[in-house]
Amino acid sequence: VLNLHMAALAAVLEAAGNGQADRPTDPVARVLDHEQRYWHDSAEAAGLGGTYEQVDLDRAVAAATLCGAEDEAQAVALLGRIPNLPAPDQAVRLARLVRRLYPSRSGHWAPLQPDLLGEELIAQVTDDPVVAGGPAGLLAALLADATDQQVERAWTVLARAAPRHPHLRAALAPLLKADPERLLPAAVTVATQARDPRPLV
Repeated sequence: VLNLHMAALAAVLEAAGNGQADRPTDPVARVLDHEQRYWHDSAEAAGLGGTYEQVDLDRAVAAATLCGAEDEAQAVALLGRIPNLPAPDQAVRLARLVRRLYPSRSGHWAPLQPDLLGEELIAQVTDDPVVAGGPAGLLAALLADATDQQVERAWTVLARAAPRHPHLRAALAPLLKADPERLLPAAVTVATQARDPRPLV
């Protein structure tokens, strides 16, 4: 049902002139492509267009969706762990931009919704070969110094996304082995609650 709604939304956006013929054919990817252009336009309007490229905006929204943040300080710390993020002195402005894009009544920002869209973004971002260590390397960087709540949220999102994305599924074991004392307890908790615990098991 969600895919059907996304296909309809993508068709409406394209009919309104907001899509192009060379855009992805998958409905989820098409809607995500529209959202990514929205982030780019918002960054330009906020005066951050010359500071952050699309890949930086993608990683920032992915980090917000994966880990969340309780306040601005936590949000800035999370964004500061994104590999190769330019202009770390502008991380506060980037965190505020993401908050304007996806405000939340609880926490600093809301994740990208629906869940399937956020998971597709995380899958895209972690599949970037430029990041050292591959998907596990990027995830480890984001979870370094993360709070227990952020770690548990990340495992919850990854448990949902991993069955559909083989590169994420393959990244889970190396990620756990890199820091088992801190990451394993939350992974066990999430595995007992996940609809499909096999990737975490």
